[in-house]
Amino acid sequence: MNTKDMHNNRNTTNDLYDDLKKIKEKAGETRDAITQVAYDAKGKAQELFEQKLADVKEKSADFQENVISYVQENPVKAIGFSVLAGLILSQLLRR
Repeated sequence: MNTKDMHNNRNTTNDLYDDLKKIKEKAGETRDAITQVAYDAKGKAQELFEQKLADVKEKSADFQENVISYVQENPVKAIGFSVLAGLILSQLLRR
């Protein structure tokens, strides 16, 4: 192998190392970007979950208030519905 071939071989090796170094840097940047996107998505999902949970709690409280109000205004009907519901459930659970 002559001097020119050895010099070209060294340059090719150095080019390969430089390319590998660039690929490694890009891979790290890509990993960091993906990590950031994942954290952002997690934060948005948490916010959405908390908002939906608050909505469900509010609707549940409204429903509870409506039931209490109905029972106070119509105690006989409420007892009748409760007995009927109990009978239906007991029949369904026997099967």
